[in-house]
Amino acid sequence: CGWCDHSDCRRRRPPPPAPPPSRLATKHLTSGDKVPASRCDVVTKEGCNEKEVAFIAKQSVKDAAGLQKEVDRLNGMKGGKMKPELAQWLTKRITLLSKMKDEL
Repeated sequence: CGWCDHSDCRRRRPPPPAPPPSRLATKHLTSGDKVPASRCDVVTKEGCNEKEVAFIAKQSVKDAAGLQKEVDRLNGMKGGKMKPELAQWLTKRITLLSKMKDEL
């Protein structure tokens, strides 16, 4: 028979089905995932959180070439392994720098 506990029958028994994937395991954010649109205005700082305001203040002393250099540096980091929160912050910084360049 195919389902009894005889030692010779166990070899023919199919393996148990795999458990369904966990919802938490399937919701990981990688560096390539999309980030919600930034509502932060780099000129008026409206819609910006404290972290974004601090970043804008730090980068505002740079000229267009300095901002581009920082964008290039951050784009070089995109493919690396990082936590989902850091990947989102990386994308936000690139977006903020691009907005700052457009305002110059």
